Amino acid sequence: MALQNDLTQWLINISASRNDKNDLTEDRISTRILADVFAAIHTSTMTGTSTLYDLAASPPSKQYLETLRLECQNILASDNNTWTKDGLAKMYGIDSTIRESQRMNGLSTGGLTRRVVARNGVDLPD
Repeated sequence: MALQNDLTQWLINISASRNDKNDLTEDRISTRILADVFAAIHTSTMTGTSTLYDLAASPPSKQYLETLRLECQNILASDNNTWTKDGLAKMYGIDSTIRESQRMNGLSTGGLTRRVVARNGVDLPD
């Protein structure tokens, strides 16, 4: 039987390569999976929330919501009012909206910023 090509198998392979039998325990592998799942849910939730906030805060005169709603209605109608992977792939306006929201509100805009200074520091005039 062929090995699976998924996160669980990747973690098992990495753990096995370390030659530490404690790394191959169910507890260790499930803890690593849990951390990855948490990160995936957290980032997806932040992306969705930021996008909705950005749309709610957008000027009504731009008609972003109406444009996106029309895009969804047209694509759904062409797919017999069924959500499909191909239909989602055709939603370019929604994709662009999410990407722009991520650009403006990415994870790095919050707690992951760094301050880069010269080796001896930088003195700025008042």
